[in-house]
Order: sequence, then C-alpha cells, then structure tokens
Amino acid sequence: MFFGTSQIARKVIFQAIEDAASEEADIRDDAIRWMRSSDFDEACMEAELDSSMMKKFYSQILKLPVGIRRRKAKELMKKYLG
Repeated sequence: MFFGTSQIARKVIFQAIEDAASEEADIRDDAIRWMRSSDFDEACMEAELDSSMMKKFYSQILKLPVGIRRRKAKELMKKYLG
C-alpha cells in the first residue's frame, strides 16, 4: 500500500455510495454496477474496509427514499473519514 492510498480508496468508495443515492439513473446505475464488481472489493481492501459490511450498508441505503439515502451516505463518510 502506498502512502495515502487508503484514504483515497475510502473517498472513491464513499463517492460511489453517494452516487448510488443519486436521482440520476445513469449515475446511480453505474455506481451500483461498480459496487457489485470485484474492483469494489479490491478498493475496500485497499481502504482497509470490510467489503461485505460496505455492501450491506449500501444495500440498506438503496431501500430508503433518495433524500434519506444521501444523508445516510454522508453519515458513513463522517464516521470513517472524520
């Protein structure tokens, strides 16, 4: 792992979670597709995050109304990024 890559990987993951909460279908669908890929698992490993926990989190978020999804995604970022 290179210096700072963990933090960068976290930002990418949380951006994807925010994008999955987007009202724009193209953005939302691309983010969800990426989060279901092995690239997402690799990003979680680099970010030192449990990919199954992150997948469970975003699966729960996707069941919520859009406005609440965004708030929950932001709460997650604050928890992990400070």
